[in-house]
Amino acid sequence: MTILGGAILVDVYGPTEVIIENSTFSGNSFTDAAASTGARGAAIGVQGGAQIPKLTLRHVTMVAPTTLPAGVEGTLLAIRGTDNQSHVTVHSSILRGGCSFLPLSSGFDAAKGNIESSGNTCLLNAATNIVSATLGALALGSLDTHGGWTRNYLPGGHSIAIDAAPSAFCPPADQRQYVRPSIAACDVGAIEVGALGDAVFIDEFE
Repeated sequence: MTILGGAILVDVYGPTEVIIENSTFSGNSFTDAAASTGARGAAIGVQGGAQIPKLTLRHVTMVAPTTLPAGVEGTLLAIRGTDNQSHVTVHSSILRGGCSFLPLSSGFDAAKGNIESSGNTCLLNAATNIVSATLGALALGSLDTHGGWTRNYLPGGHSIAIDAAPSAFCPPADQRQYVRPSIAACDVGAIEVGALGDAVFIDEFE
């Protein structure tokens, strides 16, 4: 038995299309028992098939746990099935962890403006994404609310995520409902870096 999706499973038996935007996944995992059976996708698992499930991630921040049970494949994302059995697109997202594609796969259907740290297990094209970024360059900081209602990671002022997102995928607000962009361009990930005390919510109330 193979288990997919520590937090979310997208497969042919459930919702066939899932869109996730401005969201943070942090420290998702499996039990030791699940890992021993070949668990995959500690945050999100995609099980491909004849009905072709679709997953779209935009401005998502994903951080793998520091320790995982032995046997887990894909500390963030796992996509199972042949290349034409699912459609997965990931744009302007931070992937601090790893991906797994089984069986052999060419990676995501589309991926632009993403940052993977600290390797390139997600098979991102280095011409349109930042791959093998160091933790220091990413500078995510600690998990907290940072002025919002849900926990998130606020990149430091020197983070490579700042102003690095393509404008085509930029939503009008971040996870906290603070307006994007705060400076010249949108930041990669779920949170837009800026002066929190001066930020205005998307409904124009402070």
